[in-house]
Amino acid sequence: MKKNKQFQLSRFLNLIRALFPRWSFFDRLGHTYELHFRQTPEQVWQLVSFEQSRTWPQFFIGLIFNPTLNEALAQFNIIEHFVQDLQEYKKTETFSENFNISHLTTYKMLISLLKIKINSVGKQTHKSSLQFQIIARSSTEILEVYCSDFFLLESDAST
Repeated sequence: MKKNKQFQLSRFLNLIRALFPRWSFFDRLGHTYELHFRQTPEQVWQLVSFEQSRTWPQFFIGLIFNPTLNEALAQFNIIEHFVQDLQEYKKTETFSENFNISHLTTYKMLISLLKIKINSVGKQTHKSSLQFQIIARSSTEILEVYCSDFFLLESDAST
C-alpha cells in the first residue's frame, strides 16, 4: 500500500475550523440576557455592561491568560443561573405569588453583582433604592424575565 503524504488543503481547513469555531452559532440557539437597573421610578433603565475593553497587546495575551474576561463570564453566569432558578421554581407546585425570592442564593449573588457594577460606575450613594430587571433577547423577540420591586441597597465595606 502506498500512503499519500501529499498536503490536503481540505483536512487542514477542517482542523483550523475546529480550533477556531464560529461562536455566532451559539447565539442563535436561545436567548441572551440583559441586566438593567434604575434607582428611581422616573429614571430610564440602564444596561449593566459586561464588555471588556482591551488593547492589542492585551488581546494577544488574552488568548492564553484572560482573568478579566473570565470574571465577566462568571458574573454573566450568575444571571443565567438566576433565570434558571426562576424557571425551576415556577414549575414546582410549591411556587406561589407570596414566595420570597430573596431567599434564593442566586438572587443574593445577583444583588452583590449589582452592588459591584453600580459602584464601578460611581452611581451608588451610601443608601440608595434600586430596582432591576432581566430581559431575554433573541433575534425575533424581547421578553421581560423578571422585574424586582424597589429595595434599599446599602453599600458595605467589602464592595
